[in-house]
Amino acid sequence: MAADVAEEMLRRVDGSMGDSILTLYRSAVTVGADWEPGLANVSAPSLVLWGTLDPACLVSDGAWAR
Repeated sequence: MAADVAEEMLRRVDGSMGDSILTLYRSAVTVGADWEPGLANVSAPSLVLWGTLDPACLVSDGAWAR
């Protein structure tokens, strides 16, 4: 991402938003099992960015590797 875009995003994240994001991310211990059933119901065009080295939800764990 371009530096100017990152700086703009950073200006829009306050403490409350940061806490909310971190709480959600840290609560996602079993992301695939918890969230995958609901993802099947998404009907709007969507984009999922999935880091292949994300330790919270590894591609190789089989949870989302379908």
